[in-house]
Amino acid sequence: MLTIIALTVLLVILICLGILFGFFIYKDLKRTEHTIELDQELAEHNLLEVDLESELEQETVK
Repeated sequence: MLTIIALTVLLVILICLGILFGFFIYKDLKRTEHTIELDQELAEHNLLEVDLESELEQETVK
């Protein structure tokens, strides 16, 4: 009887740890996706700045 209770408690603890571990993996994936989106936005913004700078240089040369 004591063995069954101990195994049940151990199983519940393992399930809780699995849920927590999965939650932290999920949060990390979401954070990574958000970081990638921000990097892409910054890269696009930087490309726009470079394009504007090259246009200004071309206009001043003309």
